[in-house]
Amino acid sequence: VPIIGRKGSQIDLSQINLANIDRIEILKGPASVSYGTNSTGGVVNLISQQNIDNEIAFESYLESIGVNKVGLNFTRQFSNHNFHINFGRYYFTGEGDEDTRSQNWRSKEQYFGDFHWKAKIKKIDFLFKKSLFNELIIDLGNENFFPLQGTATDYHYVTYRDNNYLKISNSEHDKYAWNSIVSFSKTRFINEQYSVNLALNQSFQTDDNQYNTEDVFQSLYNRYEFNYFNEDKIKIQSGLDFNYDYVEGSRIENGSSDIYVLSFFSQANLKISDFFQSKIGLRIPFNSIYNTPIIPSLNFKIDINDEIQFRLSYAKGFRAPSVKELFIEFIDINHNIIGNVDLGIEKSHSFQSSLNYLIAKDSEKYLSLNIEAFFNDLENKIS
Repeated sequence: VPIIGRKGSQIDLSQINLANIDRIEILKGPASVSYGTNSTGGVVNLISQQNIDNEIAFESYLESIGVNKVGLNFTRQFSNHNFHINFGRYYFTGEGDEDTRSQNWRSKEQYFGDFHWKAKIKKIDFLFKKSLFNELIIDLGNENFFPLQGTATDYHYVTYRDNNYLKISNSEHDKYAWNSIVSFSKTRFINEQYSVNLALNQSFQTDDNQYNTEDVFQSLYNRYEFNYFNEDKIKIQSGLDFNYDYVEGSRIENGSSDIYVLSFFSQANLKISDFFQSKIGLRIPFNSIYNTPIIPSLNFKIDINDEIQFRLSYAKGFRAPSVKELFIEFIDINHNIIGNVDLGIEKSHSFQSSLNYLIAKDSEKYLSLNIEAFFNDLENKIS
């Protein structure tokens, strides 16, 4: 499920709760066939823990620079139902020069919570997740000059994330498996300006519309997937996915805008012989704003012998401009940012190869040599 709420094409990774993550995969190069059209350079895939028995775990963390974190994990198994709850708090006091009120590193307070329900009902697997996140970052201002001495101006940056996810799947059959995913995500970014009376230690929010703003990102994501297996000789995956993004706020032209992408994708993994395998993929996307190209991928794996493996792959990447890149309108005394509705699509051609040599392996040691080469030709980069 894609994470929404990019700012300048970046995601603040500290806003992602890693307490329930089992492992992290880093996929190099375009992965547009599997993961959609925005994975031009690669994918960071966060994989949640799935099978946890009865457990109560408490986590605490302290650091000398003013960081403290506490968290609680609770998991309980009832027959075919598994429930998991996680919640906690992270706080950083901030850091700066003692002679000034402002800070080089702003104070940050985060609250997070997750709820998971997993069940098996008549050979059908159900998985529901709900994640809530709340963050407050405070930018303290220095004391104002005459004639406003004794006052200061602070800025509060608030983030609310609400992610909901439902997966229904069946993998009981030896020849095929299917799954369906529906998710809805909502992220709110709120900026607030406060006038502070330093002598009385009192503050009140101003009514300046330039600095008191709210942007809301909403995303609906659906994915339907069917997999067919014929022992180790052939594996075929086909499906549809639909992604709808909607953003509204004072900094968006006309107040709001939306964009959606509907795609058909298919991949086939073929074991041609004991030493040669290939994987062929294709995605056909439809974008509500842009004419989109067909996206192919091609992968080969050759086992030269038991110790040497060679891999070679080609993938085409594609990215369309986001809603904010097209329609943002943010103008005040310090900013003049205008979205560009004439932006074109970003394309890439990626080639990757690797040679792996297993030098030694037994119960006590493992030694290998891996050589990789990667080339990415990016056209019409959106920046």
